[in-house]
Amino acid sequence: MTTVPPQDSYTETLPVSLTFVVVRFGVGALTIPIVWYWLGAVAGTATAVALVGVMVLFGPRALVLDTQGFRLVSLFPRKKVLWSMVDSFSTGSAPRANRFVLYTKAGRRPRWWYPAGWPAQGGIPPAFAPRPGDRALSAGDLADLLNDRLVRARQSPTGGLNSRR
Repeated sequence: MTTVPPQDSYTETLPVSLTFVVVRFGVGALTIPIVWYWLGAVAGTATAVALVGVMVLFGPRALVLDTQGFRLVSLFPRKKVLWSMVDSFSTGSAPRANRFVLYTKAGRRPRWWYPAGWPAQGGIPPAFAPRPGDRALSAGDLADLLNDRLVRARQSPTGGLNSRR
């Protein structure tokens, strides 16, 4: 499985899959005519503007993996998660959201009373493809890829991403 390497060989970028975005936001867009019919044109327009705003601000654009960690790229800034802050990657599921990737934070243990293990876990949507135009990786495949990069980062003093297979 190859990913798109940017300028240096220590960074991998997994672009967002257009198919994933269209399906996820297309289902949300179905609410616009329903709101329009029930509450009128102004409410339907407001719903459409809100959905587009959420998609533009918070929608993932890429997943960047480098020697120090990973980060989700979106218009709204997100913090970088360092490899040293992660114990492992696995998959989880939620009603109406399907499967996603969970990462357990180092030194934390998920508790039953927190949804998706928060604050001991974080989540990554399976929205990323190996190359532009490809289909999105499944949650299991993305978790396997991230676990592989985590192992490489722990084994190599430079972070592990420079040793390609």
